[in-house]
Amino acid sequence: MAVNIFKRSSVQSNPAVVIVLLRDYPLPTYHYPLSQSLLLYSDNNDGDLAFRVWQSPNPAANETPLLIAGQTVTNGIGGVSWNTGLTAHVYLQAVEPGTATLVYSFYGTGEAEGIVSRASMKLTAFEVDLDVDTNGDGVINQDDDFLEDVIGGLISFNCDDDLNSLEGDGVDCEDAIVNGVEDVKDLAKLLQNAIPELPSQLKLVLEISEYAADKIRIFSDRSSDASMILGRNDLGLVTRYEVPPPYNTHVYGVEATCFADADYDGTTFVTQKIERADGTVLASDVVKLRVAPFILSDSTLPLEAVYVSDADPKFVADLKDAVGAGRVIEVSAAKYGVLDGNIWHPDVWIQDEVEIGHTLMPSGGMMPVVLDLPRNRGLDDWPKDVLRRPNFGYFAKGNTGSSANYGGNLECTPPFTKDGIEYPYGRAVISTSMESELVDFINVQGIQAPAIALDMSWLDVGHVDEIFTFVPHDDGFKVLVADTRSALSLLEEMNLDAAGLATGGGTTTLTDTNSLWTSGQWAGGTVRIVSGTGSNQIRQISGNTSDTLAVSRPWTVQPGTNSKYQVIAHSAYLCLFVEGNEDVGVASSCTTNSLTDSTKNWLPDCWTGGAVAIVSGDWQYHYAIKGNSADTLYLEDIWDTAFPPTDSSVYVAVTDPKVGTPDWSFPQGRPLSRTVRQFLEHYRGNRVNVLYNENCQTNIDFAVTTLSQELGLVEDDFVRIPSLFRAGDAGGAVSHVPSMVNLLVDGGNLIIADPFGPRKNGDDAFKADVREKLPGFTIFFIDDWDMYHMDIGGVHCGTNARRMPRSHD
Repeated sequence: MAVNIFKRSSVQSNPAVVIVLLRDYPLPTYHYPLSQSLLLYSDNNDGDLAFRVWQSPNPAANETPLLIAGQTVTNGIGGVSWNTGLTAHVYLQAVEPGTATLVYSFYGTGEAEGIVSRASMKLTAFEVDLDVDTNGDGVINQDDDFLEDVIGGLISFNCDDDLNSLEGDGVDCEDAIVNGVEDVKDLAKLLQNAIPELPSQLKLVLEISEYAADKIRIFSDRSSDASMILGRNDLGLVTRYEVPPPYNTHVYGVEATCFADADYDGTTFVTQKIERADGTVLASDVVKLRVAPFILSDSTLPLEAVYVSDADPKFVADLKDAVGAGRVIEVSAAKYGVLDGNIWHPDVWIQDEVEIGHTLMPSGGMMPVVLDLPRNRGLDDWPKDVLRRPNFGYFAKGNTGSSANYGGNLECTPPFTKDGIEYPYGRAVISTSMESELVDFINVQGIQAPAIALDMSWLDVGHVDEIFTFVPHDDGFKVLVADTRSALSLLEEMNLDAAGLATGGGTTTLTDTNSLWTSGQWAGGTVRIVSGTGSNQIRQISGNTSDTLAVSRPWTVQPGTNSKYQVIAHSAYLCLFVEGNEDVGVASSCTTNSLTDSTKNWLPDCWTGGAVAIVSGDWQYHYAIKGNSADTLYLEDIWDTAFPPTDSSVYVAVTDPKVGTPDWSFPQGRPLSRTVRQFLEHYRGNRVNVLYNENCQTNIDFAVTTLSQELGLVEDDFVRIPSLFRAGDAGGAVSHVPSMVNLLVDGGNLIIADPFGPRKNGDDAFKADVREKLPGFTIFFIDDWDMYHMDIGGVHCGTNARRMPRSHD
């Protein structure tokens, strides 16, 4: 805000500069009789000075001035009356720059009639005026002048490396110089408006507090050879700068040395003032500066680049096919993979190491900025070595290496409006376990606050991105949410069975005239005689009518009218976690290292390298197949003597089962595929079962409720994605099926982990469900099993996106 001052020359001595809005001018009258009158008038000499003379130092809002430029007023006889006594006081005010002359005269009466005495003052009014860019468009104009006292001028945390030469955690603002031509663009404009020449006894000063000097730095101009005039340098804090004349219009350069934080709200003040030699302040203007916030990117923004470790070439190749090779930037696992002494293991968790956002630049537009989180693992130097560069900022935040402080736990909603309040950049979404330093930092940025905290403590890792992802939808967004009910429902649909009492049977049939089956619905499944005639026999079903089952191999004892039976659908024997072919059957004979099914007619060695498991009765692990004939599988090893197969054992053969690693509690290379029925009934002592997943769902529902309340969402805004969980080694839940919610969003393309779910009608049931629920998206299912899923992560965990910033207002 400009402040006007007077520079006075007159017949009186003691010339002064008037710096308050209303300056008291005593007009001596004690040499003259009080019956005489005092006449005042004023003339404009230069420009259009908005000049006022008031009768009191505190005029009311509706009060009329005693005198304005070009008017005359008389005190006493024949005129208005203002204060009387030995001294008449008037109060002068200049509203705009310019020059005027104030003339005052004493008139006598009688013998002293006429002008007795006259004096005049030439008054020059000028402005002490600093201006700043308040809206971040890179220019200073009337819009900024209107807002500078309300929101203040935007300055930027100068956190990039414009000479590409810094080491350690260094960024450009840590020195007291301008780091080349590119660094000039990082300096905000502080405009000093021109001031006429001041009397020699006056000084023009720029000043900041010691507190501000630790948060901002002001340079002599905006050029590559500018010098620091205020702020911190190697000698300490500089808080005062005497501006050398002439006081022309001048632009200073300003940078911030940090973002706003818990102990700093991002606001500082700069004062320009005119001082007497004794330090008396005659005029001043104060401008507010505020640091442009760190802005999180939400997943609906356009994808510019995606970072991924090169440790898994197949995953990288699939990612390039999905998003385009030109946008995939590989991170060297060899360079950033050492975690513990001489033990090499790739640190592939790009998402967890950093959060890539943006900040507003003084020249307009946004600069990407990487927030380096406190993991202290193999990727620790990557953001400093690679991302920090010219026009790519860097800073570190956070204290503890808890997984709650990793990037997968720092997400952001798209823009939305709730209860009439707009959130044009969305709101941050975190877990309740995130440390206060990071939470306070996000909240004090203001633009995406307050952060929405969700309880993720029931998870082993505990990240928001394990449960939620935001995807674009029309003009808004949808929320993908991990949902065990969806997965369990799909599995239950595949786990069909029937039971009853036979009304007859033949050599290869079983009839129940009380049934009304759909023709062919049980083909490929099995039927077991539970009790009665022919009990304990199991056969594969080759087909069925409405009341008769046909079996693929003759009964040893034909079922009779007292034969109780159980039918299990073929789909109940199909496996989760299988990539290749699979087949279900019933053994007709077995040796210690082979299984024969006389009903099959396989191609020789079509199962070589695959695995076979017995799935009736107690579960047996898979056994590696070294070869096969038309009807016999030959094992690499012998059957477990505790669970030997019999001529009624149901088996599943697979060509490419997904296998475990030492990171799970399974032997390395052990196939992990399980049938639908086995999963639903039991698995390793109920470590993963229906009840466990129902408990997980309760926690998910609670988080959904919180998100709904905070964002004003309804059920239709959520898309339920099939998900299953198991107990992790740390006691919390981890994704049992590769997480399809932990994904990478690329506009209308979604890059999702292949769930390797059970097949229904030839298609993965989980994939089919996701495609049906997300029409309009192109979905790329990629294999993240070995590198990411086995280490309890996913596609989003293993990637990080640089996104195009949202246009700012």
